[in-house]
Amino acid sequence: MFSVTEMRGFEMFSMTHLLTITLFLLVFFLFIFYRNELKPFQSKIKWTLFSTLLICEISYHMWAIQTGIWTVKDLPLQLCSLSTFLALFLFLKPNPKIFNLLFFIGLLPAILSMVTPEMVY
Repeated sequence: MFSVTEMRGFEMFSMTHLLTITLFLLVFFLFIFYRNELKPFQSKIKWTLFSTLLICEISYHMWAIQTGIWTVKDLPLQLCSLSTFLALFLFLKPNPKIFNLLFFIGLLPAILSMVTPEMVY
């Protein structure tokens, strides 16, 4: 899927797609189920998630630039990128108003993108 020379198509509800959704749901429910046991590791989990978000965003743009496929349309101005930056900001400085905005623009689109990625319009 992430090859410049040969782009593989996405197949809805393929084994890879279902495995990704299952893994996402499993981690999601494990975090909820073991939330009390994870309290001592809250800071480590927070900074791991912060680092992962930041590295993913930076590495995508570096990859696109190095492979020559980056265009102005790839500027991080889409809803998912904006929610990533809002989440990074919230990791550094909690703010209830920004949290409400992030909840609104980040939760449903992220879930929908897991269920229906790369839909052709």
